[in-house]
Amino acid sequence: MTWSHTIETFVPATIAEMCKRDGVCLIKGFFDAEEVQRIQDGLIETEQQFGALKPDPLSCPALNWLVAHPRIRETAEALLGQGLVYYTNGSINYEPEIGPLTQSPYTALHTDAAGRPDVLGGYPDRDGETPFPAYRFAIYMQDYTNGSGGVRVAPGSHLWTTDFDTSAADEFSAVRIPPASKPDAKAEEFIHIIATQPGDLVIWNIALVHGAGAKRLQNDPSRCLHPREEAALTQDNPSQFLPPPGPRNAIFFDYGAISEAVDLYIKFCTQTQVSRRLAPYAVACSDDPSVQNLLGETCLRQDGLLVSLCVQIEDLKTSGVDADALKSVYERLHKIAKQHQEFSTHHSLFDPAKFHALDAANWKQATGYVQQMVIHRLKMNQPDT
Repeated sequence: MTWSHTIETFVPATIAEMCKRDGVCLIKGFFDAEEVQRIQDGLIETEQQFGALKPDPLSCPALNWLVAHPRIRETAEALLGQGLVYYTNGSINYEPEIGPLTQSPYTALHTDAAGRPDVLGGYPDRDGETPFPAYRFAIYMQDYTNGSGGVRVAPGSHLWTTDFDTSAADEFSAVRIPPASKPDAKAEEFIHIIATQPGDLVIWNIALVHGAGAKRLQNDPSRCLHPREEAALTQDNPSQFLPPPGPRNAIFFDYGAISEAVDLYIKFCTQTQVSRRLAPYAVACSDDPSVQNLLGETCLRQDGLLVSLCVQIEDLKTSGVDADALKSVYERLHKIAKQHQEFSTHHSLFDPAKFHALDAANWKQATGYVQQMVIHRLKMNQPDT
């Protein structure tokens, strides 16, 4: 039986309607056989180039064509309007054989949307009607129709207003399933495993409740368990679950609308989680003109790269590196700082007006100001940086 949140034919308006209403959509056969092979080859080439790093696809020469795929761009515009922003917070999951990515995914139900004007790490307000203005595009290269490892989602949860328990004792309790509005319902009424196949595209709202690596029961493969129950059953008897069809090979990237909400989400990702993402940000090639040309008129936010360069300078200062190496990083930071833009004044990395005033007189002084301000901001939001 076809999952009710599935689209069989590419019609952007229909995809947008389903995503806005349900927060998630599975598009069957989005990529043709030639594109599927190109993606698989690109994953292997990216692994050879970057190794353990999991950078945003825009940073990967063998895969960045996906970000600019005409039908993906058309879908993003149907979802968000003409004013798109791309913010390099995607990732590549690839391992040639089953390993940690496949065996230890983040199974807890969670929502990615975060960032508030008052508290950068806080959850944004929801009104029950307006979706968060950003969507994730996910490509899974294994057949999860009858095997463990697919993504688990709660359709409609992107609009729930009371789904968080900030006093939760463990990660499996942080999101309420069922939601507080239906306390007597069963959790399984709200969650589903998406049965993807190579060539499919999954889109979900950044605020949607979801979790990776869902397991299917041998005797009831269509049943979707709450991660807490799944973990308990796995401990008792792991053989009751179907094995994964192969190693976890997947690609994720986001498009958002130019808005305060997305601005705050970008800042949340690049200012509070920098320790986890610093290495992928460091290999970003988003200051390459050829890469920027892929995005056309889309606004490119480079907060992650900017933060990475500032941390790199801080490290170089303390390591006694030669002046030419330090100057090279300063020059790149100056270039990125000149391109930097924000959609709100909350939690700004630096004051653009002050930067441009300093830059008019001395580019090195202006760049030094940016570096100092960014490091200060990171220390405020990420004590271990």
